[in-house]
Amino acid sequence: MPFFVNKYYTMKNIAIKILKTEKDQVKRFNALLGVFINSNGNPNLIRSYNARGFNPTLLDTLEYDVKQHLAITNADLANFKEDTQEQVQQTLLVDSTIEEQVKSNPEAKASFMNILKEMNEEEKTGLRFSSEYPFLRDKDCPNELKILANDAITSFHTFKELHQELFDKVANVAEPELTEEQIFKIANELLENFELNREIHAELEYYKEHKDFLAEHPIFEDYKIEKEIKEMTAEELSKAKNNLKANISKKKKALKETDDEERKYKLSEDLAMLEKKQKLVDERLKEK
Repeated sequence: MPFFVNKYYTMKNIAIKILKTEKDQVKRFNALLGVFINSNGNPNLIRSYNARGFNPTLLDTLEYDVKQHLAITNADLANFKEDTQEQVQQTLLVDSTIEEQVKSNPEAKASFMNILKEMNEEEKTGLRFSSEYPFLRDKDCPNELKILANDAITSFHTFKELHQELFDKVANVAEPELTEEQIFKIANELLENFELNREIHAELEYYKEHKDFLAEHPIFEDYKIEKEIKEMTAEELSKAKNNLKANISKKKKALKETDDEERKYKLSEDLAMLEKKQKLVDERLKEK
């Protein structure tokens, strides 16, 4: 099973636990938003939630969006059970594939340990965005960049809180209480969050130097699409309209025919993107 599917189901389990156990509404909102970000939720919705912040009504909407995005059913919530200590320990056991990776690649262990330590140092410095990127305080600073800075902090703290015990056992002691294999497995999860922050820093660094977007982070997905369509001629727009109509029809047909959950997820994501482009093309054609 590809990694993004593993991540999808991990985030689903975390979301279910938050929905069932977190009673503080503000913490519930922040934790669910962190899950939505880390599971590649809709960038437009993420942008909206970040910009508006917590309120009780918005929490209800966020809960609905997270459930839809991660396919969380009422049955999933009803069947939730708190992990026993035995189950927690069981989740730390690595499969033979990971164990073999560790044994055959000692450099990977050192790399992941360094990442953990580097993350901890970043935590100690408080992620000093304001001093490193002073333009974030400017009134005309693009919202995308402010959201990215907030996402970096939210992503880091949410993940750290959810894995506090494991984090402490690995990064804050001279002799980690976990085995090297367990460290490798945990670091695999932490690595993705840390790489997300590196992507965000790349965007902020580029803007600091060029006053323009690098636009490689997913948050700029809409920006790139809108820019591409805005630069199209009337002839190119007409051609794009026909191609999009055909591709949307193919995706819908494939979605109806497949029973594979992984393929359904990918097709749904592709379909949403195509329909977004179709709407923008139609709007642009009306302006011509």
